[in-house]
Amino acid sequence: MSCARTAAVLILGCLCATPAGAQRDACQHRTIPVSVARNDDVPVPLLSSANFEGTYRKKAVRITSAAINQEPPRVVLLVDVSGSMYDPRSRSNWNFMVDVAENLLSGMPPASEVGLGFFSKELEPVARPSTDRKTLENQLEDLRSHASPFRKQTALWAAILDSLKMFDGPHLGDVIYVITDDDDKSKVTMEQVAQTLGESGVRLFAFGFHKFGAGSRAVDLSGSLNMMHITEDTGGRAIGFNTFYRDDYLAGVPAQDPAFVDKSGKPTWVGAHLQSQYRQMVSFYRVDIDLSEPVDKPREWKLDLVGFHRSQRENLVLKYPHMLLPCH
Repeated sequence: MSCARTAAVLILGCLCATPAGAQRDACQHRTIPVSVARNDDVPVPLLSSANFEGTYRKKAVRITSAAINQEPPRVVLLVDVSGSMYDPRSRSNWNFMVDVAENLLSGMPPASEVGLGFFSKELEPVARPSTDRKTLENQLEDLRSHASPFRKQTALWAAILDSLKMFDGPHLGDVIYVITDDDDKSKVTMEQVAQTLGESGVRLFAFGFHKFGAGSRAVDLSGSLNMMHITEDTGGRAIGFNTFYRDDYLAGVPAQDPAFVDKSGKPTWVGAHLQSQYRQMVSFYRVDIDLSEPVDKPREWKLDLVGFHRSQRENLVLKYPHMLLPCH
C-alpha cells in the first residue's frame, strides 16, 4: 500500500472514530426533568446539584447541575369519551369529569400552552397546545352537553402515543394529562408507551376515575396499577378517584357546586391533590447527570435527595423518570 493511500486510510479512520466517541459521551450525559414538592403547602427551598444523589448499576451518578426550568411546560389534555365513562342514568359522574378538565385549564399559568384531545377507540385531536383557554373551555362545555353519542371501546395507550404528535416536537418536561377510567383495549403496550415517552422527555400525569360500589363486582385494579407505574416511570403522578368514596373525597361540598373547594373555602381531598399535581407539572428542575457507563438496554436508576434532616426529607416528594433508555 502506498504512503498516500495509507495516510488516507488513517485519516478516514480518525474521522470515523471521533463521532463515535462524541456519541458515547452524549449518551452518558443526560438531562432529566425532576420535580420536588412537599406534602403540605409550604414552599420547597431552592435546591442545587448538591441536594441530589444518584446511582446506576450500583455506581454513583455524577450530578453536574440542577436548575429550575424557565420555560412554561406545554400540556396536552386527553379526555376519555368512551362508553364506559358515561352512564345515561346519571350525568353527575360525567359532569364531574368535565369539571376536572376545566379545573386543570384554570390551574395552569396563563403562559403555559394547553392542547386538548378526546379519545375512545381513536384519538380525536381538538386543539394543539396554545394559550387560548376560551376555545378549550367552549369545547369542554360542548362535550358536557353532547356526551351520549360516544359509545366505543377505549384505546388508552394508543391515544397517549398519538397525542405526542400534537406537540409538534416535544420538549423536555412537556406533559400529557389523561382523564380516564383506565379501561384499555389498545394493541399498544404499556411498555411501548413508557419507552416512547421516556425517549421524548414527556411526563405522564393522570386522573383515574373508577365507578364501583359495595354492591358491584370487585374492580380489576390492573389498569390503575399500570397507570400508576407508567406515570411514576416518566416522572409524573396519577390520582385515583372512586365513586364509592365520593362523600369522603368531597366532604363539605354542596351537591350543586364544583368538587374542589368546601363551604369554608378550603380545598377538598380532590382539590388539594389536583393542586399538588399542577405544581409538579409546572415547576421542575432540569438535572444534568453523567453516567459511568453507556445504557445498553432500558434500566432503572435511582435518584434521591440529600442534605436534609430526616423529618424534612420525609415531607418531600421526589418525582423523576425511573428508566434510562439506550441512545439510538
